Amino acid sequence: MALSLSTLQYLIGDNLKLFRWVKSTVHTLYLFTKADYHTLFFPIMMFACVAGPVRSPSHLFASAAWVWLHQLRCNINNQRGSITEDAGNKPWRPLASGRMTPEQAKWLHAGVTLLCLLVCVPAGRELVVASALLTITTLLYDQLRMSAHWAKRVVLVVTMYGIFEYGATRVIGECRNIPIIALSAIGSSLLVIGTTAHVGDFPDVKGDAEDGRLTIPIAFPRSSRIITPLLILFWSWAMAVWWELGWGSTMLLMCMGGRVAWRNWTLRERAEDKYTYVLHSIWLLTIHLLPMNARWGVLAF
Repeated sequence: MALSLSTLQYLIGDNLKLFRWVKSTVHTLYLFTKADYHTLFFPIMMFACVAGPVRSPSHLFASAAWVWLHQLRCNINNQRGSITEDAGNKPWRPLASGRMTPEQAKWLHAGVTLLCLLVCVPAGRELVVASALLTITTLLYDQLRMSAHWAKRVVLVVTMYGIFEYGATRVIGECRNIPIIALSAIGSSLLVIGTTAHVGDFPDVKGDAEDGRLTIPIAFPRSSRIITPLLILFWSWAMAVWWELGWGSTMLLMCMGGRVAWRNWTLRERAEDKYTYVLHSIWLLTIHLLPMNARWGVLAF
């Protein structure tokens, strides 16, 4: 009886250790990706649902897994080179907090990179090439520090978002040839991202400056506060015209963009800039949904 009890305690103890390890690992992976759900994961998934469109629930799950896995790879690679910056801006990240060592992160990145390539194989050569191109782009962005200069950063950010949108759309619709609506949606979203994504750089000016980055708010501290609101207002109107929205939908989109533009122009404290960035992400998410009007005419009111 004593032997049986000790054996049971041993098994329970091992299971508890395994559970704690799994819980800790999942939490660590979540912390790597935490900051980019509202800027990358959800906008890309909503975009794919509209542009694809969704072929089946299993394709929706596969697309979400593809996006999250590639996002994880990008996040790990990015955070390996931004420990100093994150210590000031996002101290809860695994490397900045000491939850994981740089050496462990290097091997985790290698494993996730290989996994990304392997999961693309069933979908065909094009998706494997897209995944490999994303790897090269992230290496240029982080390891070669091309992200340190605003012009190179814009090109790389647009490339990365384009690959994410292409991959998610391919997987969710299981389509070899991307539909014309999807191609138009990718093109329009990349224009908006390429010219307004730096809204997220305004709250991080201090950390970016300490890390030697020359972002748009640092390079153009005055003019960026003028041009950015104008671009947001312009794209709110232009996207409404592009996707042939009705007057009601157009006014709603203009109001959303107008609020982001006004805050970016008038409210310049770090806490205010952080909230403006959240509103910008919601506005950008809305723009990702506009192609639904071309498919189903639901925004013609």
